[in-house]
Amino acid sequence: MTSDAWMGDTDARMDTDFLTASGQASATASSLLAFVLGGLVLGVLLTLAITLVFWHRQRAAIARESIHPSARLAPGNAVVQGKVEVQEGADYAVRIQIAQQGSEYKTKQGMRHRWVEDGREVDVLPFYVLTRAGERVRVEPRKDVFLVDMLDQVKAVGNDRRVVSAVLSPGETVAAHGILSRGLDPHGEPMSYRSTSGMGWVLHPPRAEPMLLSAEPLEDRYLRRAAFHRSWALGFAAALVVVNTLVLGNYHLASVFADVVQATVEGTRTWKTRSKNTTTTHFAVTARYQDSDGVARTLEDEVSAVAFVQLKAPIDPDKPVLVPFRVVSFWPSLHQIGTRPTLSSTAIILALLLDTSLIVGYLITARTSLPWYEKRRVVHSGAGSLSVDTLQC
Repeated sequence: MTSDAWMGDTDARMDTDFLTASGQASATASSLLAFVLGGLVLGVLLTLAITLVFWHRQRAAIARESIHPSARLAPGNAVVQGKVEVQEGADYAVRIQIAQQGSEYKTKQGMRHRWVEDGREVDVLPFYVLTRAGERVRVEPRKDVFLVDMLDQVKAVGNDRRVVSAVLSPGETVAAHGILSRGLDPHGEPMSYRSTSGMGWVLHPPRAEPMLLSAEPLEDRYLRRAAFHRSWALGFAAALVVVNTLVLGNYHLASVFADVVQATVEGTRTWKTRSKNTTTTHFAVTARYQDSDGVARTLEDEVSAVAFVQLKAPIDPDKPVLVPFRVVSFWPSLHQIGTRPTLSSTAIILALLLDTSLIVGYLITARTSLPWYEKRRVVHSGAGSLSVDTLQC
């Protein structure tokens, strides 16, 4: 569109892209970015977090309902809960020992230390679970057992090495999930007077997965994860409000409530800003129009260098130069040059940084907040130097 097509005629209209204010994205890009940064990204994160909350709550309910204190034992897939009884001479039923290498490093806040797993040993022994109903079940786990318990035993083996352990001990309450059947039990009821072993209930690991042994109520770990994702869901909902009000609020107002007015150019101005290595020249146009109440209002916006030259030196000096502005009627100071709303680079950067930080934060904390038994490698870190006092999990 040539300059004489949009200057000097009150019925003419400016080219929207040509009049996009300096430092603003194009109208099309602004529309897409507002949808993605203000709605799509945060909406997906919020939906994901809410879905995981309900999923973990459902798993907690299933885990809770899988144990019926008054239920009788029956062959098949089962969860058996009761007190742990170990074999004669044994000190534990299951023991997981994790060797860790320690290191320390300096930060601006002082010394910090870090313990990193470099070896793991799993010891399992057959044991018994005495249920509330008084029935005795022999449990025969494999070394791939999944133990849900506290990693609360620490043994120093040097200045920078230690072993942390989780132990399923006699007298603990445990919930064991596996395949229940009648089988040989060295301490079961003898099958005959000559038998040295008998028959009893035996719990074996499932075929396609490890046996689960939980020293805490089965639903607790799911409820903790549900609470974790619920906190993030609330954070995403708050971010959705913040981004679309404080960061993208002006764009939404200009999109919904602004009217396009034709304003007469009254002047132009330039100014410079300096950073460490560059000097930037800015160009602005000032225009005036009358609102619906007949009140004369002045508008100003920054424009590109090309638009500035053409607005400053029109082809026909005797004709007024008209430029379109989007003006929010109840907030005239909120206005933009052009016919379509646009986003500032500052708003885009802030929204992008916030969305990115939320994605990264969610992924990192989802991983680091997992309990030790759901991690491939156990790492502990904290403030201070390596010492006996830091040998805590």
